[in-house]
Amino acid sequence: MNNSGIETALGAIVTTHLSLARELERRKLDYCCGGAITLGQACRDTGLDGSVVAAELTASIGDGGPAEWSHLEIGDLAEHLVETHHRYLWGELPR
Repeated sequence: MNNSGIETALGAIVTTHLSLARELERRKLDYCCGGAITLGQACRDTGLDGSVVAAELTASIGDGGPAEWSHLEIGDLAEHLVETHHRYLWGELPR
């Protein structure tokens, strides 16, 4: 991510660098429902400097690479959701 990342959609940023989800949330940049909006537009809409945010995001990129689920076929993605998220909830909700 660099200044050219300003024209990258928020959803694509998180898909490519899952670790940046928290950074976007901290800045109140909606990568879920607003995932199609570019970083630059989202920054303009919230009064942030897109160049500064892009530089900060670049500095905080972890070494995790693309999210493990980002290239899964639909069936494999559904299985991943059930095994990862639903199983966790089934264990935690009874508490």
